[in-house]
Amino acid sequence: MDAVVRKQQGISVLYYAGRVLLIALPMLALTYAIFSDALAPTLPSLPLTFTILPFVIWTALRFGQREVIALNALVCIIAVWHTIAGRGPFASAPLGTSLLLLLAFLGTVVSTGLVLNTVVGERGRAFEALAQALKTLKEEAIRDPLTNLYNRRFLRDYLPRELLRAAREGIRVAVIMIDLDRFKRVNDTAGHAAGDLVLTEIATLLKRHIRGTDIACRYGGEEFTLVLPNATPQSARS
Repeated sequence: MDAVVRKQQGISVLYYAGRVLLIALPMLALTYAIFSDALAPTLPSLPLTFTILPFVIWTALRFGQREVIALNALVCIIAVWHTIAGRGPFASAPLGTSLLLLLAFLGTVVSTGLVLNTVVGERGRAFEALAQALKTLKEEAIRDPLTNLYNRRFLRDYLPRELLRAAREGIRVAVIMIDLDRFKRVNDTAGHAAGDLVLTEIATLLKRHIRGTDIACRYGGEEFTLVLPNATPQSARS
């Protein structure tokens, strides 16, 4: 099992690395071509600098922060290196203008990539938190807060479906109702805290002795219900 998991993790890493390379190689190649004046004889290089932005946006939307920072840093290094060497779309301008254009380009690349990536990350975390909150609310809606057993609401939804499934598949379902005798006396004599303790202990015993496919519910008050799919009368009694 561990070998299978490691293999799947390795495949996932390779797939992710392939996706990064698929966008990184053309992005860096385009940056190099623009700032090395490789396209200068046929195309004006200054307008072509804007063609790098779609790659920056795409990486920000699709990859993690480390990948975005690394790719943006490589783009900036290529741009700075060639501009200092007197090549690229900014080199032909006067020194002050050239530096200003270079800084504007670097700022646009870095800010666009990081801001978009941060927004996407925050949105992803917000969706995860919302999904977890909805899952928690859904679970709380079908659980008894005292015993953590399923409650009557869950039973009303689950039992008809389980009975239909049993009838369709031709299997038996045992339903056991449990009512604690003289439970009111416990509350009256020892207090409600003691009564709650009795209920939680009963719930613990039920969970300990049922199968993984069985369902234990607190029906209400001191009443409990067990649903035992595919159980014979003998196994249900035991």
